[in-house]
Amino acid sequence: MKPRSPRFMPYLGRPLTAPTKPKRERKHSNIIKQWLDGADIEVYSKTKGRWVPAGEVPRWGADKLFRVKGVPLLWEKEQIAQHEGKAVEARVIGSSFGWHTEPSWEFDSPKMEYRVKPVPVVRDVVVKHGKIGITALWGAANPNVRFTFDPETGLPLSVELLKE
Repeated sequence: MKPRSPRFMPYLGRPLTAPTKPKRERKHSNIIKQWLDGADIEVYSKTKGRWVPAGEVPRWGADKLFRVKGVPLLWEKEQIAQHEGKAVEARVIGSSFGWHTEPSWEFDSPKMEYRVKPVPVVRDVVVKHGKIGITALWGAANPNVRFTFDPETGLPLSVELLKE
């Protein structure tokens, strides 16, 4: 029979324990502590598009967004946008690297800055006899070309021919 490794054997009458990972706080632990101390809590309502009272006993869910009543969250606009399913980008403050998108951010790093990802600008126009016009100016003509522009630089990203 092979002897067991010493790390799995009792040492001086005590069983050895596996190294533990540092405990990570749960998502709403800070707000729950404030609620236990008597603070009024609000929850963001997607359907109403505003903060509403969370009630006497809030239903703490990982998919919900909470705050102490009247106290804005750090990066509140970006947190609400992420909560509503919009893309949010982040980058290290002062970095020359670009913005990157993740499925969800914690919004807790003082070294990061966040923004709602800009949406490309799309313009549908009519090209007729070599001239570009807007459908409202040219009557009932349907748009036949779609331009997509970068919202930050204003440069074209793509051009698409539309079929009638």
